Amino acid sequence: MGGTLCTVKAPGICTTYSQISGMMSGGSGTMALFSLIQTSMAGYKPGDSIIAGGMTMTEMDNGVLATPGGCAGCGMGKADSNLFNRIANVAVYIIAGFKR
Repeated sequence: MGGTLCTVKAPGICTTYSQISGMMSGGSGTMALFSLIQTSMAGYKPGDSIIAGGMTMTEMDNGVLATPGGCAGCGMGKADSNLFNRIANVAVYIIAGFKR
């Protein structure tokens, strides 16, 4: 829960956020702060590979988070568009990590 990025949030809010960090395999970051609701909706488990997009590394709440367990925020865009296009249309900050 929380993490070093949580210092930008209001006091008491950190308990509802989790910092996810890891090796970058694309995108523009190696860590970001995610709402626990968002990680739960995406089926995230520690160690999962992720791809996510949002406004900044501390403002990922309205973005997209995709994990092997599911996807949160992926209902936007055309039905025939792929996940990467949907993320690119709403995201300024992108973090991607894939396990080998």
